[in-house]
Amino acid sequence: MNPIQLYTLHGLNGIVGCLSVAVLALASTVFYYDSQQYYGVPLPVDIRDATPILLMWAGVHGIIDTITLFFVLRAFRHDVFNTLRARQFHDHLFLYVGLFIAARNLVVLIYVFAVYNGAKHFPLDSRDHSGYLTFETWACGTKGYAQGMCNSLRATRWVLVPLTMFGVALTGMVLWTWLHRKEERLAGDGEGLVIREDGGHDDDN
Repeated sequence: MNPIQLYTLHGLNGIVGCLSVAVLALASTVFYYDSQQYYGVPLPVDIRDATPILLMWAGVHGIIDTITLFFVLRAFRHDVFNTLRARQFHDHLFLYVGLFIAARNLVVLIYVFAVYNGAKHFPLDSRDHSGYLTFETWACGTKGYAQGMCNSLRATRWVLVPLTMFGVALTGMVLWTWLHRKEERLAGDGEGLVIREDGGHDDDN
C-alpha cells in the first residue's frame, strides 16, 4: 500500500469517525430531554419512534468500525503480516469493515428520512387521528418548549448526509485498495513465489 492510499484512507476514516461521534451526541439529546422534562412538558407517551435509537446505534458502530479500520491500517503500514493466512484474514477484515460503513449509513439515512417524511407535522388537526408523530416532528411543533431537542434531531438527520457520502467514499477507497492488494498477491503467485505458513518464502522454480 503506497503512502497516498494510506493517508487517504486515514483521512476519510477520521472524518467518518468524527461525524459518527456527532451523530451519537446529537441523537442522545432526546433521552436527556426525557430525563429533565424542560418546562414541565414531558415527552408524549404515544410516540413510538425508533429513530433516536437507530441513530445512536449508527453512531456507536461507526466509531467502533473506524477504530477497527485505524488499527488494520496501522498493521498494513508496519507490515506485521508474517504468514499468508494472517495477511488474508486482515485483508478480508479490511474489506468487511469498509463495506459495513457504507451499507449501514445508507440504510439508516433512507430509513430516517422516510420516517420523517411520512410523519405528521404541526400544526396538527385535532380531528385527524391518522399517521404518527416522531420525536423531531413533535419537538419542532411545540413552539419553543423543546426547541433544543428539535434543533439537535434535525441536525442529526442532516449530518447523516455527509456521513453517508464520506462513508461511501471510504468504502470505495477500501474496495479499490483491496483489489489492488489482491492483484499483487496473484502477481506474486504467478512469479512462482510461495509463502510458507511459517512466514518464509520458497521459490518453486
